[in-house]
Amino acid sequence: MKIVFRKPPALREDPEFIVGVLWIPLSAIVLALVLLSRLPVFCLFHRLTGFPCPACGTFRCAEHLAAGHFREAWLTQPLAATFVLLAIAYVIYSWIVVLLQLPRLRVEGMTRRRGWLIAGVSAAAVAANWVYIAFHGV
Repeated sequence: MKIVFRKPPALREDPEFIVGVLWIPLSAIVLALVLLSRLPVFCLFHRLTGFPCPACGTFRCAEHLAAGHFREAWLTQPLAATFVLLAIAYVIYSWIVVLLQLPRLRVEGMTRRRGWLIAGVSAAAVAANWVYIAFHGV
């Protein structure tokens, strides 16, 4: 497995353009509108079972992040806070490489075993976050 730079593809095939320049910012705008509308947000899983789901607290985490309260966001929903901060970094990277037409970072030579390892680590992170949420309280 190695990380390489590749020339920019056509915009219709460019993940940085589609995800980083279009999809994530549009999703953030929709989330901001939901947060500003103050609509009641609830977790159906939590209401039905009494147990928090792995995503419980994500809207409160987003509210804390929007207010600049990073510690509170992390304590509310660590995985969501990490994901949002990584998404922001990806959006910044995407805008830079798309606007300046720079080569894109790519991972090549990913083996099936490494893919399963990444999937397993991701599943373990979700499980650990879920345990944290369950014991921390929603």
